[in-house]
Amino acid sequence: MSTHGPVLFRPDKISPDVLPHYGKLKTCVDGIPRFLFRVTGPRSAGNTALTEVCSRVWVNDSAEKSTDLFAFSGDFSPSLIAQKLEDHLLCLYKFDSNLVSWTSSLLFALHYAVHRSYTYGGESLENLSILVVDTAQFPKGALVRDFEAIDAFKSYSTIPEDEDGLQRLYGWRSTNHYFGEYMSQGRLPLNPEFCSTVALKRLHDNGLVGLFPSLWNRDLPETWAGAVLTLRAELESCSQRMTTDDVQIAAQLAGCFPNRRFHVPLTFMFLALCPCEIDDDVSQVVKDELLVSGERTCPVVAHLLGSQRRNPFSPEIDRYHELLRLFHAAVEKVDEMP
Repeated sequence: MSTHGPVLFRPDKISPDVLPHYGKLKTCVDGIPRFLFRVTGPRSAGNTALTEVCSRVWVNDSAEKSTDLFAFSGDFSPSLIAQKLEDHLLCLYKFDSNLVSWTSSLLFALHYAVHRSYTYGGESLENLSILVVDTAQFPKGALVRDFEAIDAFKSYSTIPEDEDGLQRLYGWRSTNHYFGEYMSQGRLPLNPEFCSTVALKRLHDNGLVGLFPSLWNRDLPETWAGAVLTLRAELESCSQRMTTDDVQIAAQLAGCFPNRRFHVPLTFMFLALCPCEIDDDVSQVVKDELLVSGERTCPVVAHLLGSQRRNPFSPEIDRYHELLRLFHAAVEKVDEMP
């Protein structure tokens, strides 16, 4: 692996005198979730591998490939940064983007992969992959959350509020159109020990269709956002009881990722996508099934409880947290018994 580190975002280098919303921007590098996902396939921009993820600008060897989006210099232009953000986030394609998108939502990543298999001639399930990374490997500034960046630069956008630009995007992100998007820039070196990838075909063949059938519904709204909102609504309104089969399928799907580091958290993330009610009764089902999966399950769950950022508009992430909490509480209760 190259000794060169990532191209870091340094909002702290911007003078508050030239950016009134500096206070909003400086927090964009904080609170990065422990796990992030990226969908990749033959039509993906840039390059994605287990050793690095590179932007389109980096692959094209552009002069700006190592330049921080927030680089502060004599020609610092908030309006240009606003244009580059909305160009990347809204896929306007006016610039050769140096940004790379990630998501903290497994639901969004899976839907996006399925969406790509259905649209624009379709990419094969074998060629579409889900990459998961443990962000503990990265220094501060390797990733930023899009929400704070949008908020800080939206007033510099030249696109009117009633058209697709940063101002409208901020309105979406402030409500249920929040999909846990994060960005890296240039080249992001990866340590293969802290990453894992799997083809969508393998997930399809190992129970993903049975775990969440609606994910594959071609009658979902055509837009990514509309489809994810529909899927979230199903998760929030479900009343079906969770079974041991559901837990086994979730564990099997997590096991499709070769790196065992991710098996415990991904089991709970996949289980959070099962359209079943999550209540106190679930803890017994999950506990009985997962305690036999390995002695490290309990300490890993205890560590994970505080490592993922929650959001009221991301029910799939809240369900993941609730499953972790219920499992941990059930195990502690057993440990306290005489």
